[in-house]
Amino acid sequence: MAMKVRLLLSAVVLVGMMGLANCGHYVCGITFGSSTCTSSGGGLGQGGGGGTGDAFLFLADAGGDQGFTLNASAGTITDIANPITGIPQGKTGNWTVIAQKQFMYVGYPGLGQIYGYTISSTGALTGITGNPVAAGYLSGTIGGSQAMITNPAGTLLFVLSPSTNSVYVYSIGTGGGLTLVSAAQPLPFEPFNLAVDGTGKYLYVSNTSGGATTEIAAYTIGSGTLSLLPNSPFPSTVAQMQGESSGKYMIGTTASSTNADKHLYVLAITPSGASAGEIAPVANSPFTTAISPSSVAVQPSAGGTLVYALNLTNPGSGNFVEGFQISLSTGALTAINPSPFTVLGGSAQFDQSGQFLFVDEDPSTTAATIMDVYDLSGGSALTTPAASVSWATGSWAPTDIP
Repeated sequence: MAMKVRLLLSAVVLVGMMGLANCGHYVCGITFGSSTCTSSGGGLGQGGGGGTGDAFLFLADAGGDQGFTLNASAGTITDIANPITGIPQGKTGNWTVIAQKQFMYVGYPGLGQIYGYTISSTGALTGITGNPVAAGYLSGTIGGSQAMITNPAGTLLFVLSPSTNSVYVYSIGTGGGLTLVSAAQPLPFEPFNLAVDGTGKYLYVSNTSGGATTEIAAYTIGSGTLSLLPNSPFPSTVAQMQGESSGKYMIGTTASSTNADKHLYVLAITPSGASAGEIAPVANSPFTTAISPSSVAVQPSAGGTLVYALNLTNPGSGNFVEGFQISLSTGALTAINPSPFTVLGGSAQFDQSGQFLFVDEDPSTTAATIMDVYDLSGGSALTTPAASVSWATGSWAPTDIP
């Protein structure tokens, strides 16, 4: 399931939208100490600053591609002026990914294109030379929330195509330009999600079969030319997963919006020898959870051990976030007290530093959706967010300020 941000439908916003019928973006900032609403897109370009703050947050919605600045100490998320509005109206990006803190890529299956941008120190977006990159293979059947990802170094972009059972690999140039390194890598199944280990050595591709995952294919990445591991694919039900920074483990879920599987799965990566890159469950995996997790976010920073599980099984009635710490010596997961937290969350992403966790709330019974940002520098329990903001529909990604 692609990570989606949704429209706030309260009566106040509906009134405001009547006057902004041709505006691609509508963002109502909910902050601590103040509350403001700003609009942008469609040429309006309203909003605050950029350039000062703790992180940027980018949104690709039907009006274009837009940036926001997080200032955790002030408790604000402010709109960066002058969004990119050249994207055809009504087309929403399915995946937004950040590379090297300075490049952003948005995949548009409806257009069969990938748009790329440079990110300035103020958060301004500038189209990369050669924009957009033709990707007709994106048309038709699309994959899950991780159908387009980068390696940890941000030098390669991986994109899967369920319609052709293939993975496409692009190198990312010094100016952010994309060069196709490896064309179709035919898979023995329909691919669903991609994942890379924490050191960038291996690419893992989960399949979909009857709405569930049954196998994971594994490749060595090298310079971008993928090589299938000898015993790949491996039997597994893990559909969405992420690697921790040491490169020892992959942590994942069965990633279904309707499943009742209350477990997280930890897979050990064989470090060397003829079986290097192969994955197998660690002792005591799977680990019991209180919720039925449909996605997982793993702290990406060096030495990071935090894992957060989120679910989408009960919209509006308690999609709580659950937290764990992973042992980098055994792969065991230990619940964070007092997890599960009494905060809503349908999906989440870390910034590169691992300090901030961006949590997209699941739709509630009032149809109000909020993006909450938690500052983890003071601890791993999720209580009061550092800042919050409401959203329009689209894909999103955070990044540290370059």
